Amino acid sequence: MSAGSTDRDQETHLMNSQNYERRRRKSVFAPLSLAFAVMTPLAVTGAAQAQEISGANEAMPTRWSTLLDAAVARRAADADAVALRGSADARRALSARRFAGPPEADASARQDQIGSGTGYFEVEGGISAALWRRGEREALRGEADALAARAGAELDVARLELAGELRTAWWELAGAVADVRVGLEQVEFAQTLVANTKRLEAAGEQARLDLLQAEAALAMSEQDLAQAMGRERQARAQMTGLVGFVPAQLTAETVGAAQIDDHPLVRVALAEADQLARQARFARLKAEPAWRVGLDLRSERDGRGLDTRTSTGLKLSRALGRDPSAGAEAASLEAEATAARSKAAAVRFSLETLQEQAIANLTAARASLKAQEARRAISIEALALTERGWREGELPFLELLRARAAASEASLAAAQARVAVEAAISSFNQAQGLLPQDQTS
Repeated sequence: MSAGSTDRDQETHLMNSQNYERRRRKSVFAPLSLAFAVMTPLAVTGAAQAQEISGANEAMPTRWSTLLDAAVARRAADADAVALRGSADARRALSARRFAGPPEADASARQDQIGSGTGYFEVEGGISAALWRRGEREALRGEADALAARAGAELDVARLELAGELRTAWWELAGAVADVRVGLEQVEFAQTLVANTKRLEAAGEQARLDLLQAEAALAMSEQDLAQAMGRERQARAQMTGLVGFVPAQLTAETVGAAQIDDHPLVRVALAEADQLARQARFARLKAEPAWRVGLDLRSERDGRGLDTRTSTGLKLSRALGRDPSAGAEAASLEAEATAARSKAAAVRFSLETLQEQAIANLTAARASLKAQEARRAISIEALALTERGWREGELPFLELLRARAAASEASLAAAQARVAVEAAISSFNQAQGLLPQDQTS
């Protein structure tokens, strides 16, 4: 055999060995790229991923209205509204009475028989009641209606505030669950990478340093997963504290619209001003003199019992002036009503500012989502190119790990951005004063 033939055989053997090494790397790490390509879309499935909370509570009711009712019951948030409704009912009952106040009875006795057996002994008794002033009963009914309207607005405010807490807690939980799911996929990817690197290192086809780097990446993924699971536990505890359980699924919200005067905070301020104004009108009427009507019965007899007379009579009485204390109360209530109207205007301005901020936040969240999804797509393509370069021996193993870390971070950021958009929609609806609605089929 000639020397040239021997050299050609060695060269052929070397080329076959290199091709085998490339095929080996490709066959070993092909499942990794496939796993990551499958993992990444799962990490950013949109609102569905942020809404589907798996766990032991899947049988629990998950309607927004059910959650609000549970939160109201746990907080006794309707206590003030119930008290106001009770006051309104009491005023309606009072306005339905025949007289403006309780009846009064009086009795007196007189006799002129002192020192003698002659003369008369007189007994007199009567009952009277206050009559309604002109417009007084209608004013009291108007005050009752205003109190009832204020009670409804107060309850809407309480429910809206609880809805804000529920929205915040839900999207914190959804974000934590999204982080956990992405973290689980990253750990599984890193575990597969370590296992394959160990096989290559044992076969002498990959350096020990590559294995150490893969194990370090696995440790970082496990640490991130542990932190995400801790946030999920905290979010679940917060939700349980609000409603008593963790809902399994809630419907994503859509952007709503409402007039500023329909906001519960504006309505409660206007209702308070109206109630105070009506209360002031009632107090102003109470300051006016009122008539009292009564019936009298008089009986008199002489000392010898020979003469007895009985008589009845109608009695009318009226104060000679206005009640200054009621007038002062009316003036105070009118001042409070004016202040309440000013407060309503201030509430409008603050809500307009909050709504503008909510619009800006939603716009920014949508722009961020678009950017993060573009980043995710670029990182996936970069990972595929890096893996190809590593398989062909053009790039070191460390570059593959870096590309994998960048793709993982992009996947997590995209998942968080999707949840942030849904949370921004909820915040926008909250600023509009809209409660989360259960979608009906």
